[in-house]
Amino acid sequence: MSDQKSILKSTILQYGLIYGGISVAFAIMLFIMDMHYQGGSIQQWGGLLIMVGSITAGQLAFRKVNNGYLNLSEAMKIGLGVTIVGIIIALLYGWFQAIVLDPNQVEKIVPLAKKKLGNIHCLINNAALFEKDDISNFTNKTWNDHLNT
Repeated sequence: MSDQKSILKSTILQYGLIYGGISVAFAIMLFIMDMHYQGGSIQQWGGLLIMVGSITAGQLAFRKVNNGYLNLSEAMKIGLGVTIVGIIIALLYGWFQAIVLDPNQVEKIVPLAKKKLGNIHCLINNAALFEKDDISNFTNKTWNDHLNT
């Protein structure tokens, strides 16, 4: 039983590293093509295919090592573990890219957002105060405090 757990852990780690590595390679490709800040369906579908492919490959590899046996619990553990390991690697690369490689991403995305969405015509301030009292007991001062927040 402990041998099966160690195989499960090594499978999760191995395929999580593969998922993270391929995700980083995909992100570098997008960065080189200057498409890393644009979003879109290519990034979404590419990321989804990388994730599903890594999880499926990990589950198949575990099943092969485990004499063709894979129960639902093991499949879920592999899926979740591979995803967590891969996402941690991808997040670390994303932080590195945003801080070191392209700290001006925000300035690049503003014109793109304006092009897709148009100019900002209205800004809604969502700040508020909290009163424990019933609304029917609010004084004029309380109302004015809320409106002037």
